[in-house]
Amino acid sequence: MTRDPVFERDGGRCALQIAGVCLGRAGNADHRVNRSQGGHGRPSNKIAECGSGTTGCHGWKTHHPAEAGDLGWYLPAGADTLAEPCFLRHAVYGPGWFLLDDAGGFAAWALPSREAALAAVACRGGS
Repeated sequence: MTRDPVFERDGGRCALQIAGVCLGRAGNADHRVNRSQGGHGRPSNKIAECGSGTTGCHGWKTHHPAEAGDLGWYLPAGADTLAEPCFLRHAVYGPGWFLLDDAGGFAAWALPSREAALAAVACRGGS
């Protein structure tokens, strides 16, 4: 049985963990650049999320595309998923901005400004 590198990277838990919405365990690996917009299936383009397109963090992301885009959870067609950071609440390393790679790994990424950090905290409910 082959293990999914996205679920391995995110510890089998939802990597978004949106306060008041999160169901905990990841049930799917959703695309940052939608497949309908040319998004690939490599790990840099996927995040382990709970719920579906209508429930849990995946549902929140679907219904709040602008906020999700600010956090790197949604990217526009043609975006370089290796170069675009995203805000994750990692099961082991905690919350932060990360660059995802296609091997199923990640690296910490420094915020460009205090405003971006405040926007990330406000978007996830201040927790």
